[in-house]
Amino acid sequence: MTDERKLDAVERLLPLAEQAGLSLTHMALAFAITHPGVTAAVIGPRTMVHLDDLLAGAATALDDDLLDRIDAIVPPGADVGPLDVAYVPPALTESALRRRQPGSGAAAGEWPCRSGEAGSRVPSLCITHTVWAPAVSTVRPYWSTLGRPRLSHRV
Repeated sequence: MTDERKLDAVERLLPLAEQAGLSLTHMALAFAITHPGVTAAVIGPRTMVHLDDLLAGAATALDDDLLDRIDAIVPPGADVGPLDVAYVPPALTESALRRRQPGSGAAAGEWPCRSGEAGSRVPSLCITHTVWAPAVSTVRPYWSTLGRPRLSHRV
């Protein structure tokens, strides 16, 4: 998608959020955690007001009609950036994998782990089961492109 198409998609998503009685941020967060392949939504608030707003929308669930209307605006697998086209996950080709089963997970209002519960490894809100695995990055950090640092010996 080009920047113009991204802005057009946002303009088309705003009325959907309003019709559902949600802010766009709450709808976006609910959209992310509804997907069964998402173990947790990483939020990036800049202020405490942003954090409070995002946490208030953490329990929001979207119905199938709204999810279908979002998919009509931005089809699953749409190219949103050059790094997103390398791998096509199965959930983009099989629509059944894009929805949780009825009565399970955050889509049903269940919260499998919460702060303070026995067995919880997360000290804050845990939307779905968390998988602890090392992150693998294929992107080289900026400093690695600068070459090895040179040591100068001064007398």
